[in-house]
Amino acid sequence: RGPAVALSRPAGHHATASVAMGFGLVNFAAAATAALLTARPEARVSILDWDVHYGNGVADLLREEPRALYCSLHEFGGFPGGGEEEQQRGPRGNLLRLPLPRGSG
Repeated sequence: RGPAVALSRPAGHHATASVAMGFGLVNFAAAATAALLTARPEARVSILDWDVHYGNGVADLLREEPRALYCSLHEFGGFPGGGEEEQQRGPRGNLLRLPLPRGSG
């Protein structure tokens, strides 16, 4: 019941609750987070998404969840757009966007 870490490539980070996007039908990172927080309401989750693309689906699905922190490191200006606004931390202050210059990774 202590801390846990999962290093994975969670496919579907573009998928939202109502739209499959970026070849993803299910947003596995957000689904796993929701399942954990339902089973253990006292838990807290951090997701570090390091990808060339901004994970708009994870941000959309976790925007209102104060027990989840989402950090996206992504290339500025790529698919699906958005994610440039570092200041937009979400209504719960739990979204961190870190756009990187093209070619920096």
